[in-house]
Amino acid sequence: MLAIAYYERQEDKSAKFYNVQVRDKTFEIRGWEDKNLEDLSRLASLLTWVIDVVKTKGNGRAILEHGYTGGPKLKIFAESSLPKDLYAKWGGGSPQPEVPNPEVPN
Repeated sequence: MLAIAYYERQEDKSAKFYNVQVRDKTFEIRGWEDKNLEDLSRLASLLTWVIDVVKTKGNGRAILEHGYTGGPKLKIFAESSLPKDLYAKWGGGSPQPEVPNPEVPN
C-alpha cells in the first residue's frame, strides 16, 4: 500500500496533510523491482561490503566518499585513517594504525 497526500507547512513549522489517498501499488513496485533486480542486487552487495568494512576497520565509524573521476570511485575512510582532529569530535582516543582501504567489490 502507498499513501499519497499533499501537505501545507504551518506557521508553527508543523505540517497539515490533506487529500490523503491510499493506493495498492504492489503490482507496479514488483514490476520495477523485477526490471531492476541486477542493480538492486549489486546495491545490496555494496551496502553489505561497506557495513562490513566500517565494522571491522572503522570501529563502527567512517566517512564514505563517492566520486566519478575517470570512472566511478568509492572510498571509505575508516576511523584508523581519519584526520586526528576528527577523533576528538567522535570522543575517541588516539588513532589506530593506518589500514589500507580495500577495493570496491564488482
